[in-house]
Amino acid sequence: MSRFVFVVSALGALFLFSSCAGRPGNTCYVTQFSSPTADSDLGIGDSSVQGGGRQALAQSFLLSAKTTIKAVELDLYKVGTIADQGIHTIRVRLETNATGTDKPSDVLAAANAEAALPVSQLSTIPNFYTFTFPAPVTLEPGTYWLRVNASYNMSTTDLVKWVGHNGAGGFEGGRASFLNNTGWFTTDIVLLDLLFRINC
Repeated sequence: MSRFVFVVSALGALFLFSSCAGRPGNTCYVTQFSSPTADSDLGIGDSSVQGGGRQALAQSFLLSAKTTIKAVELDLYKVGTIADQGIHTIRVRLETNATGTDKPSDVLAAANAEAALPVSQLSTIPNFYTFTFPAPVTLEPGTYWLRVNASYNMSTTDLVKWVGHNGAGGFEGGRASFLNNTGWFTTDIVLLDLLFRINC
């Protein structure tokens, strides 16, 4: 699973993007420079993690200017055998940052800032999948989170994984987190970033 991911970033050390003007296809890429490190992917609904499992995953990013977002892309793949794949979905929510913390707020960043894909559309090979919002979402500068949930039952073997980068050269403008029974945590994934793109 060694794949090179290109980055188009704004002019800044933190790889923030200020707008989509002038970028090919009006796509703002917020990913990593180098290939994902082995075994750094996280399962969505992974019940093997102590404390209630990883019920949801999230990745933060920072907008340096007012930005309109049409869709987001996540690097995903499925493992094992997930029952009722045509019924179950992976859902993405764009959430604000909780005041005074560094975690998702459980509050949508704007109306229409969520989208879903059936698990049946995902492959067993990692690939970027597009989650298109019902209408474009315009956000003010600040920190936001891509929060991802699955509707299937939690499992240690049958689930969807989000590809992560856990090494030098990663995305410096955000962080990964996961939700268990007691709250959001970065335990054991403090250096991890989950691969994503923002489409403007």
